[in-house]
Amino acid sequence: MISRVLHINTKDEMEDFGNKLGKLLLPGDCLALNGDLGSGKTTLTKAIGRGMGLTDSVSSPTFNLIHEYHGAVSMHHLDTYRLDNYQELSEIGFEEILNMPSVLVIEWADRVQELLPDEIMRLEITNGSLGEERFITIEANGRRYETLLESIIGHN
Repeated sequence: MISRVLHINTKDEMEDFGNKLGKLLLPGDCLALNGDLGSGKTTLTKAIGRGMGLTDSVSSPTFNLIHEYHGAVSMHHLDTYRLDNYQELSEIGFEEILNMPSVLVIEWADRVQELLPDEIMRLEITNGSLGEERFITIEANGRRYETLLESIIGHN
């Protein structure tokens, strides 16, 4: 496991980072996003989708739990903020989704922590003190994600 902290100054920088990350994602990749309301989880996910070349506009699945987007590599976007219990995840086929050849992006991933795979990329977004400033703590668990992290922001 390796981790890095990325300093983001503006929404444009958040979008650039998400776009860059999206271009490198492969089927089966899983990203766990955490952060306070308004920290930029959905902004980041939208940029990831654009980087993946998805033509549909990515939106927050807060009320539906999950949205699916199709492209050369498909993406499942899960938001567990309003999740009442794990039964709801079972009803939408969460275990099957984990094994699909698509990218899985989970917002509020800490709510389903024990159901997530061991090999995963975790991104914790915290608000800075200045306007759009954010800090993203990225934790790469597993060789695939370590390589991905290094290719995005280097070996610092």
